[in-house]
Amino acid sequence: MKRINNIYNEKTKVNYRLNVDLKVVLKKLLYLKVKFVKM
Repeated sequence: MKRINNIYNEKTKVNYRLNVDLKVVLKKLLYLKVKFVKM
């Protein structure tokens, strides 16, 4: 039971990290787009 829980926790950690990375990438893209439009 504990092992399954550990695997689940690892997956949530990875998912959380992926989500954070995606948000950062999206923000950068948005920022670049704005910069490009202003040029």
